[in-house]
Amino acid sequence: MFNAKHGYAEAYVRGCQMKRLRKQQYAELARCETLEDVKSYLQATNVYCSSLQHIQNPVQPANIIFGCRKSLVSEFKSCCEQAAMPLSKFLEYLTYGHMIDSLILALSGMLRCRQTEEILEKCNPLGIFESLSAVVISQDIHELYRLVLVDTPLAKYLNGKVTAQDLNELNVELVRNIMYKVENQLQFKPKLNLEAGISTGFSQVLQFP
Repeated sequence: MFNAKHGYAEAYVRGCQMKRLRKQQYAELARCETLEDVKSYLQATNVYCSSLQHIQNPVQPANIIFGCRKSLVSEFKSCCEQAAMPLSKFLEYLTYGHMIDSLILALSGMLRCRQTEEILEKCNPLGIFESLSAVVISQDIHELYRLVLVDTPLAKYLNGKVTAQDLNELNVELVRNIMYKVENQLQFKPKLNLEAGISTGFSQVLQFP
C-alpha cells in the first residue's frame, strides 16, 4: 500500500537528496576565486547545470542565487505534484509563510506605486500565487480588499480581522503580524489526523524559522 501511494514521491525525494552538494564539494566551491568559477563549478553538477547555463558574463551574485533557487523550487513543485495526502497538505503549509511575505510585499509595493516586475522579482518563488499580480496592479482600496480576502489562498488569515481601511502603508506590518499569528494558531494534527509521532515531526518543521 505504501509503495502504491507514496513510492514514487519517496524515490523522487531520495534522488534529489543524492544530488545535493557534499562537504567535499562545498570545500572545492570555497576555493573558487571568481563568480565565473563558481558558476562553472555549479554547472558541472547534476543539480544546477540547466538553471545556470543561461547566465551571461559578467556574473552577478544575484544571478547565481536566482538560478540555484529556481532549481530547488522546481524540485519542490515536482514533489508537491507527486505527493498524496497528508504529505501534499503538509507541503502546501510550507509555502504559507512565503505567501504571506509576498502578499505584504505586493501591498507595500501597490501603496508606493512600484512596478509589478520590481515587486515580483523580490518575492520568493514559493510565495507566488495566481492572483498576486492582480494585488500589485490594483488601484482601488476596496478592490484590493476583495482581492486579498477572497481571491488569495491567505483569505482565511484575514477574514474578519482586517478592514479595507487597514490596508494602508502605516498598517502593512500590522497586517503581516496578524497573518502570522493566525498561521501559528493552526493545529496541524487535527486537520490531517496524523499519528502522534508524525504530527510532532511535521509541526517541528513548520515552526522552523
